[in-house]
Amino acid sequence: MRKPDWLKPKNYRKLGNRLRDQRRWAESAAAYRIHLDRKPEDSPIWVQYGNSLKEDGQYKAAEVAYRRAAEAMPDNSDVHFQIGHVLKMQERDAEAMVAYQTAMRLGRADGLEIEMRNVKARLEHAARPLPAGMTIYSVQDMLWYLNAHSTFSGIQRVQAGIANYLLDHSGPEVGFVLTDAVGRLEQGDFWLLQREDLRAVIAFASGRDVDHAELRVLLSRCEVNAEPVRAGAGHTIIVLGAFWGLGNTPEKFLPAKRAGARVGVYVYDIIPLSHPEYCETELSFYFSVAMGQMCAFADFVLTISDYTRITLAELLKDLGAREIPMATVPLAHDMTGAALVAEPRPSALHVLEGREFVAYVSTVEGRKNHLYVLRVWQALIEAGIDVPDLVFVGRKGWKVGPLNALLAETDHLDGRVHILHDLTDAELTGIYQNSLFTTFTSFVEGWGLPVGESLLNGTPCVASNVSSMPEVGGAFVDYVDPTDVRDGVRVIGRMITDRPYLDARRREIAERFKPRGWNAVGEDFAGKVAHFSETPPVPIQPARLVQGRIVRLDDQSGATELSDLIRNPRGLLLADDFYGQEAFGCWMRGAQGGVVFQTDLPPGTPVVVYLNLIKAPGGEGVGLKVDIGGVVTETSIHLLADIGQKTLMQRLKGRVGPTGLCRVAITIDGEPPSRGPGDPRAFMIGLAAIGYAEADDVQARMDLLESLLLDH
Repeated sequence: MRKPDWLKPKNYRKLGNRLRDQRRWAESAAAYRIHLDRKPEDSPIWVQYGNSLKEDGQYKAAEVAYRRAAEAMPDNSDVHFQIGHVLKMQERDAEAMVAYQTAMRLGRADGLEIEMRNVKARLEHAARPLPAGMTIYSVQDMLWYLNAHSTFSGIQRVQAGIANYLLDHSGPEVGFVLTDAVGRLEQGDFWLLQREDLRAVIAFASGRDVDHAELRVLLSRCEVNAEPVRAGAGHTIIVLGAFWGLGNTPEKFLPAKRAGARVGVYVYDIIPLSHPEYCETELSFYFSVAMGQMCAFADFVLTISDYTRITLAELLKDLGAREIPMATVPLAHDMTGAALVAEPRPSALHVLEGREFVAYVSTVEGRKNHLYVLRVWQALIEAGIDVPDLVFVGRKGWKVGPLNALLAETDHLDGRVHILHDLTDAELTGIYQNSLFTTFTSFVEGWGLPVGESLLNGTPCVASNVSSMPEVGGAFVDYVDPTDVRDGVRVIGRMITDRPYLDARRREIAERFKPRGWNAVGEDFAGKVAHFSETPPVPIQPARLVQGRIVRLDDQSGATELSDLIRNPRGLLLADDFYGQEAFGCWMRGAQGGVVFQTDLPPGTPVVVYLNLIKAPGGEGVGLKVDIGGVVTETSIHLLADIGQKTLMQRLKGRVGPTGLCRVAITIDGEPPSRGPGDPRAFMIGLAAIGYAEADDVQARMDLLESLLLDH
C-alpha cells in the first residue's frame, strides 16, 4: 500500500512534533512510530509517542510506549507520572497510585498531588463521618497559595500563625481540611490533613531559605496523605482564609451546613465592598458574591479588628441583611511565631551597603498609597534635606500607574527607590531591624500587619491615622493623614532630621511595647470558636429574587449591583445541584436538580417562571420535566438552545410554596454521561438565567418582558 504524502518526510521526529502541536494525534503517533522503528534508542520520543496514543484513546498501546521509555529512563519522574495517568484512564487505580508514588519519590510535583488525590478518592470510595463535636479549619487557600509562591502573603501568614497554635495546643477534636476543589469526592466532603504533614509545610515555608521545589514536595505529601471525611450535625467548620477564591468559596461548605454543621468565617477586611475604587472590578464582584453567600448561612463571624467588625455590621444593617453574631480576634504583631535570626544585611540590599534606608513593607498597589511616600520624599529633597533611600518590599499589584509613571519620570528618585519581593521571613526580619524607621501610609486596612511587625522588631513606624491602623500601633506609632502630603512632610521630616526624637521613640518601643503573639491570638480564637459552637446552627437564608427581573447566572455579570449580591446571594440558587458558574451560566449535576428562591408572595400564588435552559451536546431526543410548586411541564431537551445561541427562554407556569418559597425541580430521562477523559462531571442541561412574576400581576409581567428585551 502506498503511504500518504504526509508520511514521506526525511525527519519523522519533526513531523510527529508538528502533527502533535496540531493535535492530530493518530497521525503524530504514526510519524513517531516510523521514527522509533529507525531509532528505537530515542527514549524521549517513546514518551511523545505514548502521549499521542493516549490522546487518541489508545490507552493500552500508550502504556506499552511509556514502559519502554521507563526501561531506558528509570529515574525520569515524568515517565512514571505518565504511566500513572494512563493506568488511571484504564481504571487500574491501585497500579496508578504505585506509579504516582514513584514519580513523587523522584521529585515530580507539578499536578501530581491532584492526580494522586483523585486516584485515592476512587480507591477509598466513601468519606468517613467526622467524630462528634469536632471543629475543622479550612486551610485550602493557604496550601494553594504556597503551590504558586515560596513565601506567605498576609492572609496565609495569619493562617499559619493560628494553625501553629492549634497544632501545639489541641488534640484530635481539632482538624485541618482541604475542600474537594477537583470534584472527586461527594459534594460537601473534605480532605482531612495529617497534622504533622501540615506542621512540616508551615515550618518549611517559614524558614530562612525556602526552596520552592522542596516545598511543593511537602505540599504533595500533605495532600496525598489526606483522607476523605464528611461534616454535618454537631461539627463546626471554620473558614480561616480567603473565602472568595482558591477553592475556598462558600458553596464548598454549603452541603455540610445543610447537613447541620455550624460555619464560622474569619473576615480580614471588606475593602472590595466598602472601597471598591481600590480593587479590581473582578475582585469586588467575586468578593461580593462570596460575602453574600456567607452572610446567608454563616453562624458567626470573627474579624481581625474592631474596625472591620463595626464596618461589616453597619454595612449589613444598611443593606437590610440579617444580623450575624460577631466578635473581634485581633491579630498578632509578629509573623508566624517562629524564632528567626535576621540577616544583618539581606543579600537583596547589597546595593545599599553603608547607606540608611526606610522600608515600606506591603504589596505595591494603589490602596497602599506608596505614591504619598514618594511625594513626601520629593518635597523633602526639594527642601534640601538629605533623605535616606526608600525600600518598597512587596509584589506589584494593581492600580499603580501613577506610581510607575513617577518612578520612571524621576529615575526612581535618582536611584533612591528600590523594590524587592519574595523575601524569606529571615530576610524580611533583617529589613525591619536595619531600617531607620518604616512607613505604612495605606488609605484603608483590615488590620495593618506591617505596623505591628515593625514595632516587634523595635523599629519606629509612621502610619496612617485611619481605619484599623491605630488599633495595631497604639501610642507607639507616629500617625499621618494619608491624604495630606504636608502632614507627611512634617511627621516624616522630623523622623529623618530629629535623631534624638527618633532614638527616644525607639527606646520607648524597646521598654514599653508589649507585642501580642500568636499564642495569644490562637487562644483567643479557639475560645471564641468554642463559645459560638455552643449555640444552635442558624437556618440558611434562601436567595430572594425580585419580581419582574431576569437574573443572569454567568460567572460575572457587570450589570449587577454589588449591594444586590449581598442582599440576594444568587449563588445559593446553584450551589447544591449545579457545577461552578461559567461564561454562559452553569451545568446541572446528573439527572435531577433545581433551584429554590424566596418570593414576597403568599403560598399558593400562581406565578410565571422564565428559564433560559441550555442543552449540552448529546442530549437530543431526551425528555425533560419541570415541576414548579406542583405544576408540571414536560418537553424535550432538543428544543433548548445551544451555548452561544440567542437567548431562548422557556415560559413555565407554577405556584409559590410554603413560606413564600418557589421551588423549581428539573428532571431529565436517564443518567447523563461523564463528559470524557479529564472531566468527571456528568451533565446534559444547564441554566443561564431565571426570572418570575405573579401570574395575575400585569405590571410585573410587563417588567419581566422588558427585562428580557433589555437582556438581549
